[in-house]
Amino acid sequence: MKINSWVIFCLFLVCACTKEETAKTKASPPPLETPKAALSSPDTIYETAYMDKERYYDTSQVKIGQDVYVSHAEAISLNDSSFVEVFSWDDYRTVHKVKQHNNLYKIKLLKNGQTVFQKQFTKHDFARMEKENPYIQGSVPRPLVFTGITTDGKVLFDVHFGLPDSDVGGIATLVTDMRGTPLLLQNYNHTGGGGCDGTLQLSENRQYYLNCQTLYGPNGYKFDFARSDVVYTSFLTDTSFVVLYDYILKSGYRMENGVKEYYEERDTIYDNLVFFHVNGKRLASDRYDGFFQELGYTAPVKLIQNSFVTLDGKKEEVTVYPFSNPSERKRISLKEAQKLSKRMKKPPVQEVFIRTLERNYFLYFFPDGLQYYSGNEHGE
Repeated sequence: MKINSWVIFCLFLVCACTKEETAKTKASPPPLETPKAALSSPDTIYETAYMDKERYYDTSQVKIGQDVYVSHAEAISLNDSSFVEVFSWDDYRTVHKVKQHNNLYKIKLLKNGQTVFQKQFTKHDFARMEKENPYIQGSVPRPLVFTGITTDGKVLFDVHFGLPDSDVGGIATLVTDMRGTPLLLQNYNHTGGGGCDGTLQLSENRQYYLNCQTLYGPNGYKFDFARSDVVYTSFLTDTSFVVLYDYILKSGYRMENGVKEYYEERDTIYDNLVFFHVNGKRLASDRYDGFFQELGYTAPVKLIQNSFVTLDGKKEEVTVYPFSNPSERKRISLKEAQKLSKRMKKPPVQEVFIRTLERNYFLYFFPDGLQYYSGNEHGE
């Protein structure tokens, strides 16, 4: 059988191309894969929260007119490992997977010995209500603390979500109706850092309640006054309150001597002590730098009679703000006031104790001027 010369020529070309392609493949081997052992992957640490078999209790009493309200609160750990938290430390080189236990919170409210409501909550209930609270899942059991009841029937509690074996945690306002139905859970403070020197407060006429973030009032009224870190809040009267701020201008991370460190730049110029009417109107403002931080903010201030008093330890200066008109403030230099050699045992006027970072003061406001003693908390 004869083979066409054209067919032979085509077969030759195919073989030549195949050899050439094979040669190219052999000349350019694929890159070597990096061994799995050489890949950088974070270490994973598995942890389980310890068993907590204690029961924690709180009993709080509030008198409203002739009525006495008593709350019995209980908190226990269910030890069920139902929450799993995943987080990283050391620039994400270590991943922690932690099994946390659920908690059960029981509350019983009585009025003149008769049950108003019985209610119980879990971490799951709280987590659904307050999605921005970073402490709920990992918190250990702490009982709710009853604070009071507004004129329109809102029952107020404080609840502390503290992390185990730590001073770090969050404080939240819990509001229910008179049946115990939850209406609000607001994280407003934290511990172990720059926490506000203030708690949940109810005005004397029981129409408004205040924490370190928000003022609440009748008919769903709400005034958010927190702009930066709040140092201190307090009602002055039924219609006025004061807020002390620590304005943070800039924050972030920067390199310091080759180490990445967190920093904050604070304002030192603008008025940070602000007096508000409950309708949100600013009544007066001033600059105050006498506060300091330990495990949270501490504000050397006091409410006395019909005035709000601040003490700046560095400036050695006392300022008095009348409730009726805080803009009519009066500054008193301690260098010009009468310094006492010892604390008064039975002062004819109210003794005002204020602790500062520098020292402790006992103030006596007489009609003809200020007298004071500085020493330890016992006046020695």
